[in-house]
Amino acid sequence: MASFEFLFTLFALMLGLALTEVVGGIAKGVKRRGPARLGVLTPLLSAFLAYEITDFWLFAWGLRELVPIGTPALIGSLVVTGLYYFAAVLAWPDDGDAGWDDLDGWTLEHKRPILLSVFATGLLASGANFLLNPAPILAVGVVGLVSMGVYFALILVGALAPGRRMTIATVALLLLMHLTALVMHLIG
Repeated sequence: MASFEFLFTLFALMLGLALTEVVGGIAKGVKRRGPARLGVLTPLLSAFLAYEITDFWLFAWGLRELVPIGTPALIGSLVVTGLYYFAAVLAWPDDGDAGWDDLDGWTLEHKRPILLSVFATGLLASGANFLLNPAPILAVGVVGLVSMGVYFALILVGALAPGRRMTIATVALLLLMHLTALVMHLIG
């Protein structure tokens, strides 16, 4: 086993568990019985989280030749993947969390730690990427830097937005940014 593969097992385990939490939450939300409303925000945030986690997984794989294996890499991967897992666990109420007939109400109550965890992972990943390989980040140009700034600003706005509509709009814009990047990657 190569040294990065050793490290990547921790990534894979934690990120796989985080994705399981998100997808499992969606499944539980869809099969809920009674007066519970699924809403718009909760599935939208779950889609955003699933994309974020998957995108980070690919990002980490792209750094495989650059990551020096050791305690800092293990601790760093634990922090980042732990933040994603933390966000994923908070995305949906557990079966024992009574009184949440409106799942968007749950999400509004927990959006701040969810989105701030994603914000922190983005900063940590960007910082690690810059330290390990500064050339691509320096080469993205003004458009790339503005796009990155807008992305981080939208996460903060979503985390701190006072109401449902503004939160839905910011999470939808974040997901749209990801989907646009995906389409650009596919056609470019």
